[in-house]
Amino acid sequence: MPYKLSGKRINQLRTLSVLTLKRINQLRTLSVLTLGILFLSFPVATKSSVSSQSLWGQIWGPVGTVAIGWKFPDTEKGHVVYATKLPEGDIYVYNGSPGSWTKIGGPAKKFVTVGNILYALSPDGSGVYQYTGAPGQWTQVGGAAGEIYGGLAGLFATNPQTGDINAYNCGCGSSILPGWTKLGGPGKIFAVGAEYLYGLSPDGSVVWQFDFATMRWAAVGGAAASIYAGGNKLYATNPQSGDVLEYNHETGQWMKIGGPGKMFAVDQVTGDLYGLSPDASAVYKYTGTPNQWMNVGGAATSIYAGWPNLYATSPATLNLWRWDNSQAYAHSQTAWTKLPPITSNVTPAVSGHSDGRVYTVAVAFNGLMAYSSTVAPGSWDAWQTIGPAPSTGPTLTPAFYADPDTSPVLIRFGDVLYLFARGRDNNLYASFKAGNNDWASWKSGVTWQSLTSDGRVRGRFDVALTAPGDFGGNFDIHVLYASESNSVEYRRFDFFGNPVSATEKWSNGVEGTIGTDGANQVWMAIRTNGRQVLIEAKTRNGPAFTNPSQLGWALGSSGSVTSRLADGPQGAFFNISNVVYFAGAFHVAYAVKYLCDDVSGRYCHDLAHTRIRPGKPDDGYVRFITDYTPQGTEHPQAELIVYRNKLVMAYRDHQGWIRYAYWDSADPTTPWVGREIIAWASTQQRPGLGALNRRPFLSGNDYATSNFGDDLFAVVNDSRTNGLLWFINFSRGIFIPQIGEQFALYNSNSDGMNPVCRDQNDPFAPTLESNLSQDGRPFLTELGYNLWTLPHWLAGRTFKDATELGCQAGTNTSGRFDPPCDAVKYPVIIMSGGGIGICSGIWQTRQDDYKRIWEELGHATAGILGLSDNNSQAPTQTNASLSKIPLSALSQAFNLFGQRVRGDRSCTVGAASSGRCRGFTGIAGNYDVGTRQHSFIYTAYYYFSDGDQLRQWVQEDLQNGDMLLQDKYNWIKQNIFKGIEFRRDNEPLID
Repeated sequence: MPYKLSGKRINQLRTLSVLTLKRINQLRTLSVLTLGILFLSFPVATKSSVSSQSLWGQIWGPVGTVAIGWKFPDTEKGHVVYATKLPEGDIYVYNGSPGSWTKIGGPAKKFVTVGNILYALSPDGSGVYQYTGAPGQWTQVGGAAGEIYGGLAGLFATNPQTGDINAYNCGCGSSILPGWTKLGGPGKIFAVGAEYLYGLSPDGSVVWQFDFATMRWAAVGGAAASIYAGGNKLYATNPQSGDVLEYNHETGQWMKIGGPGKMFAVDQVTGDLYGLSPDASAVYKYTGTPNQWMNVGGAATSIYAGWPNLYATSPATLNLWRWDNSQAYAHSQTAWTKLPPITSNVTPAVSGHSDGRVYTVAVAFNGLMAYSSTVAPGSWDAWQTIGPAPSTGPTLTPAFYADPDTSPVLIRFGDVLYLFARGRDNNLYASFKAGNNDWASWKSGVTWQSLTSDGRVRGRFDVALTAPGDFGGNFDIHVLYASESNSVEYRRFDFFGNPVSATEKWSNGVEGTIGTDGANQVWMAIRTNGRQVLIEAKTRNGPAFTNPSQLGWALGSSGSVTSRLADGPQGAFFNISNVVYFAGAFHVAYAVKYLCDDVSGRYCHDLAHTRIRPGKPDDGYVRFITDYTPQGTEHPQAELIVYRNKLVMAYRDHQGWIRYAYWDSADPTTPWVGREIIAWASTQQRPGLGALNRRPFLSGNDYATSNFGDDLFAVVNDSRTNGLLWFINFSRGIFIPQIGEQFALYNSNSDGMNPVCRDQNDPFAPTLESNLSQDGRPFLTELGYNLWTLPHWLAGRTFKDATELGCQAGTNTSGRFDPPCDAVKYPVIIMSGGGIGICSGIWQTRQDDYKRIWEELGHATAGILGLSDNNSQAPTQTNASLSKIPLSALSQAFNLFGQRVRGDRSCTVGAASSGRCRGFTGIAGNYDVGTRQHSFIYTAYYYFSDGDQLRQWVQEDLQNGDMLLQDKYNWIKQNIFKGIEFRRDNEPLID
């Protein structure tokens, strides 16, 4: 291998900290748990070698070691496999076809990857080298090292004399530190995740985590034999039993997920865990459910994980085999999938349409506008040009060319999709698609209609549409755009695209976005060159139901114009989001940079959200979503959307990863929840968001397979790889990991709950779904949305806790609640038809929506609150600890929801004119009168799904002198939703 050995020492490099991994005897060690379902449960006689599995194929051999690289987004070009050829040990790169490999270097002590970049430690340990991408060409990046480690968080090496751990080009604190930086003292072993570095102390007694933002180590676990990391996952093996455990970053707890293995391998991208059985006779993949592993291969010598595939060497021959999981990922709705081929410089637009299809519109690199659509995952139509395409003959057909560096805007307004684009001539153009018709404009015979003609649209633009309700679809078009000479301009156009207002200008402006309530107000957020974000409103003059083309728009009422200042004299704003109207207020998010203090000179950075309430004084409402450490000049770019009456954000973080957050409107104290990376997408631009409810278009059979439901979608552009465009079911990408934390999903083998609900050993018992991420049924969105109807502080663990309590009670012997109890998840059994009920888990029909599902999940919530049914035990301190609601309040609820319940469901104090028992909702013939739990479940049901109706019933009862329903309402309001009330379908009623 052509290494240029320099003898350079890592210990000569600049040291940033002198942190040392010290033993902390007081820390809790990783628990040694008794096996429930054995990790290796298949008899040896039934196991086969990897070569006999249908998804396995030999690609080379014999090999010594394997290193797998990855870089978003292309699973083909971004996925790189390196292997050493035996007996020489030279390193080769895989060319994509079995047996086709190219030699790129000689032997090394160790090879690792950071993304798809390959690094090597020379055979004598005297130098660290980086592969340049050209065979035989390597660049030395470091001196002597004892060991090297690689992963998405970076490249790390240990000092051969002291054992100290050092980072290469570390993204540390507020900047990237070139060269090598000491992070800490020696460790027994290190593991690299996507966001953290992990170390095991030299004596194996403590697991440590290094946070690059704070430059500090924190102990996260006790004794371990080894540690493994990838993505946002951390695993460790118990030093006594060999059991493998997973660390929960949110709770700080460890959980045993399987028994011992000969070796484990973790995917550096997703954190998927694979294991080789102790006798090396079988390969398994962890399903995400503790102690549930899927057999994916037979006997092997070694295994290597790399998204989306797994690699293994066969016994005796040491030939290299690949387990091809790419097709499974291609059909997964929790993975980013390629849109049809097109090259684009910018993020496309995406939206659902009234025809039941999902549409995406892109600007090709040459400026042609094109669209594609689909009714189901993986079935996108080929791109079609919007408007006439240019001809190749002697007479050129006129064609519309957009600016290739400006994203389009796509708005669904009623039954029509409206599309806006910046033309090459720096004017704004519009087109629309009504139902199944082709794209057209208001001008007859023309696909694209020009709105402006002065050529002043010079960058990002945004559009809002407003229409009074009685004017047959007529509306105003409001446009805000970056213009000449560092200004932002506003224009208004009528329904036919004619200008009806003078241009208004904000000097010293960088960009602006605009939102509307859909009728009589538009609000603009304008980022200036200074420290301000200006928020300005316009309100329609005159009655609401008047011809909009005959009325002007004026500055809003007092208090509707405000500004936000970045903290400190050198603060600054970056990358404001779009403006959206939600729950009676306008919302915008932005990145802000400011001096952390008056001494250090170091900058802090945040992604924040503000909301302004029309007609009310600005109360300075700001909520921080996340703080971060920028790398270079990169700052988060956020996009907001209202999805199912929730304010949801997709944002590109400072490293380019796509993350989500949602405003927990059910909890006013800590509203923003989430921040996790979604399927490891990377982009240099803000993502695009759009929603569609396809449930009205689905038949019963459509719910049985991978399909869109009431979902939110995201699109991104990766300009680093020829403008590839990527799509994901964003809501499914959020919900499925949340479901996997608390629920075990089963498929029913019967459409009735009997007899299979009594015993999991029954031959017709439900079958566990082993891989939720590749399931894709619309039911998963509805189950996940249940976790958003309750405040996160309650729903985040309620169903897991309820399962654990039931398991500990030992009253369930179905086989779905087997110990260890802290590993059991709440069983949800999906039937193709039938009713709903509880029997060793909840039984649901696959067509059920979130409200129907709550009718059964509500029993688990009631159980955590200690609301057992009549003549049962009252709430205890355990209930108070789990629910975070004081025991006195739970005792009050026990009595309150137990009032007037009767097994015969008769009305104790009479009924309203509709037949509803006073004090109850009257659902299904006063079904909620039957038990204490049903009394609670259906009051809560109407509270978050139709609060308007529930408040009307409360008033009816109060007029008859009955306060029971009001008392129930107030208890739920105060103790669960902390004062937040709702209208229909979980829409918050916010003052």
